[in-house]
Amino acid sequence: MQYGNLPNGTNGIDYLNNYIKAFNGLTQAGGGSPCYNGGVGEACPAVLGAGDIVNPYYSMNQQQLLDRNGWYPTYPNEPPNDPTDQGGSSAIAPNTFSGWLQWKHGKLAIAPNFELIAGTYYGSPTDTYGIDPRACGQNEGAAVDNNGNPIAVPASAAGNCDFLSAGPSPYVQSGYLAIPNPYTGKMDTPGQFQDPWIFNMGALIRYDISPRITANLTLSNILNRCFGGSNTPWSSKFKPNNYVCGYGQNNFNYTGPTSGQPGFGGGFFYGNSPSDAVNGGFPIAPSYSYPFGPLSGAQPFQAYLELQIKL
Repeated sequence: MQYGNLPNGTNGIDYLNNYIKAFNGLTQAGGGSPCYNGGVGEACPAVLGAGDIVNPYYSMNQQQLLDRNGWYPTYPNEPPNDPTDQGGSSAIAPNTFSGWLQWKHGKLAIAPNFELIAGTYYGSPTDTYGIDPRACGQNEGAAVDNNGNPIAVPASAAGNCDFLSAGPSPYVQSGYLAIPNPYTGKMDTPGQFQDPWIFNMGALIRYDISPRITANLTLSNILNRCFGGSNTPWSSKFKPNNYVCGYGQNNFNYTGPTSGQPGFGGGFFYGNSPSDAVNGGFPIAPSYSYPFGPLSGAQPFQAYLELQIKL
């Protein structure tokens, strides 16, 4: 679909571009500062004070704005206000094929049926969220625990925002700062990725027991298999099969691909990684190491028997 203008002259793509502009304002090329204090840009001092927040996005590339007059996959949302994938996939599959065959011999008839659905699309510039250093109260070097004792964060992370002191970004309407997908280095475009294809097969078996009695056996989900789709790091880790049939946003759980990268803002945890000892050393679920996690497409086998009796 192409998004038309609202009465105020803007459209849904402008709404997404506001997120991109908010991020671009943190980059060096976009006029950002290496550090912030109270929301004001500054050169990072040699000795960081409690309010000096290192900007993890300063050296990153500016992101290209979306074409406000372009054509985009239709998402199940409230157009024309918000053309994002809302954590799911596009509303319409590009192709759907359905068919059935019938074999009959005497009193027995067997009719297998199948459906092949091309994968829907997913992706949006708002897939991954981060912390806005312009809206942070103090850095990790000043963080204390519930007893008032300093939290022993690595020296390399002392300038990161203490995520418990972070507020909403004042530069976007929702307060959530969107950041690039660390696996691609770019903000995802609407419909950039395709979900796996889905193949499903069932059958109807009919048997005339007598002129008055007919048995119908319906078999659902004899075979349900997902395959193909975009080749991505998360689809390689969680390959499509009879359980994994799609991928959804991890923007509120995402921890980043490697230690030290600004996954999930590089800061919704202490230290350089959520698995650092300062966070308790808890293991991170593998699906949370990617901006998208697997969605279940499992369909249980079901059988229904019906007897038709003519009186």
